[in-house]
Amino acid sequence: MIKKIMSFVFILFFLSFNTLALHTKNLKIKYTGNYPYVRLFINNKAQGKLIRNNEKSFANTPGRMYIIKIRFGQKERTRSVFLHKSRDSNIVFYGPNKIDSEAVKKPLRTLIIKYMGNCPDARVFINGVFKGKIKINGKKSIILKTGITYNVSIRTCGKEIRRSVYLSKKSDRYAVFNEPSRD
Repeated sequence: MIKKIMSFVFILFFLSFNTLALHTKNLKIKYTGNYPYVRLFINNKAQGKLIRNNEKSFANTPGRMYIIKIRFGQKERTRSVFLHKSRDSNIVFYGPNKIDSEAVKKPLRTLIIKYMGNCPDARVFINGVFKGKIKINGKKSIILKTGITYNVSIRTCGKEIRRSVYLSKKSDRYAVFNEPSRD
């Protein structure tokens, strides 16, 4: 009888542990600024150092909002992230950065993004920051510093299309996004 009870307790423990593991998703956080590291906080709880260009992953309960903050000295960046039940969330911080006197002098140019697809509109992101929506066959103009490669992505119909775009000092730049065919 005691063996049956112990077996039952073990099975309950095993099932609850596996259920807990199945009901967590990861917040994958990366910093790509020009400091060697930043301090990382999730919901104001210190999580240690985040080394530049390295990713840290944290298992959390999905279906909730999380406040992610990174800090170097007095400079900090904060992002709110909803952790979906169906997938992990990738968060990339491009700052804070040291002030670069050369970057301050860079002229501005326009990046013109055109969306051609099947969905009525698409959301535009530059380096992970939301910049607005584009209607089908529409254009969006965004003024940016030159001499920099930007990570441009559009999200539409549950898909994301990404592209790196270098913005030259010489002229404005067009980036056309065609939605992939539905399979």
